[in-house]
Amino acid sequence: MRKALFIAILPIIASMGATAKVIEVCASCAHQSIQQAVEAADSLDDIRVLKGRYLTQEVVIEKQISICGESGSVIDGGGKTIFYVHHNGVSLTNLNLQNVATSYVEDRAAIKCNNSDNVHFKNLHISNAFFGILVEKSDHGVIEECEVIGKVTKETYLESSSGNAIHLWYCNNMSIQNNTVKFHRDGIYFEFVKQSIIENNLSDGNLRYGLHFMFSHGNAYRHNRFIRNGAGVAVMYSSEVLMERNEFVDNWGESAYGLLLKDITDSELKHNRFRNNTIAISADNSLRVKIAFNQFDKNGYALRIMGNCMDNTLENNDFLQNSFDVVTNTSKNYNTFNHNYWEEYRGYDLDGDGVGDVPYRPVKLFSYIIAQSQPAIILMRSSFINLLDLAEKVTPVLTPETLMDNQPVMRPINDRIKEGI
Repeated sequence: MRKALFIAILPIIASMGATAKVIEVCASCAHQSIQQAVEAADSLDDIRVLKGRYLTQEVVIEKQISICGESGSVIDGGGKTIFYVHHNGVSLTNLNLQNVATSYVEDRAAIKCNNSDNVHFKNLHISNAFFGILVEKSDHGVIEECEVIGKVTKETYLESSSGNAIHLWYCNNMSIQNNTVKFHRDGIYFEFVKQSIIENNLSDGNLRYGLHFMFSHGNAYRHNRFIRNGAGVAVMYSSEVLMERNEFVDNWGESAYGLLLKDITDSELKHNRFRNNTIAISADNSLRVKIAFNQFDKNGYALRIMGNCMDNTLENNDFLQNSFDVVTNTSKNYNTFNHNYWEEYRGYDLDGDGVGDVPYRPVKLFSYIIAQSQPAIILMRSSFINLLDLAEKVTPVLTPETLMDNQPVMRPINDRIKEGI
């Protein structure tokens, strides 16, 4: 009986004493391709890709291994998906991945990961790929310090032929940090993703959205920069999203905006900066969103809020040098505006408490005129238009009578924060 038990546990003892191997890949190595190295590797082994160029297509990883590239190594997909990751705990670091062609029948990617938890993708340089990193049904993964650059030629830089740089679908507890994503359809895409963090990323020059949420609840994105995208960020059909200390800059175009909030609830938007966007925030059917301590600077429209938005609170925000601070499509208001700084406020503060003694109505009559006739924009800043806006503020007829800030502050909020007031 004892002999049988000893024989049974021998494999376990052997595995406990085994050490991970380092397998090198190079032209003169025992393994000249990454595919050969993956096939030869055991669980927990390290594969080192030495300097050189490697045509690598559709390598399936079904064991817990790490693959690390040496400086000067290039992995060329030759038009096809490079890595399929199908195991927990896989690590891919310091790899230069190139050339994954557009496909209209499959989602080709430099890395395609499915049902694999605790993956770690770090310091990857991905260029000229349809999708960069595509992760499905995987939890507790980290994607960090990667540079994902799409197709940059004018002929191929089209939304119909471009995938997303970092794309997550049905994932939980993921961390997307310190990445640069450029020239894709969407920079970062979340669909059915929960309890995840997007932090310290640069999303620049993407065709559609710098960041795109769909049906993704309980997530946070903070300290990111969204620059020169078709639109900065779209948060759609989601709840309990924290949006904090991000920059939305130069998202400019006929239908561009810094941030789209559509059908979202119970979320928070604070300490962000919106600068030089066509529309800084466009809110449609958004409920119970707290918008506080943000700066709106030199935008076309700072806030476009539709009549189906209710129970939202806008407090302690700065509105500076925007063409229009607030526009809406209704004469009713179901939201709270309080204690914001409005650069165009001309009220007074007789008691010196820093709060204006008369309310401020931020919606201009001219915004309604432009909605009816776009060419009327040529009249902007004219004395006649200023007179119409003044008359409307005194006796509202078309603009929402209840959309007002009852306690407008006399100095910018962010200036007071810097001074510790």
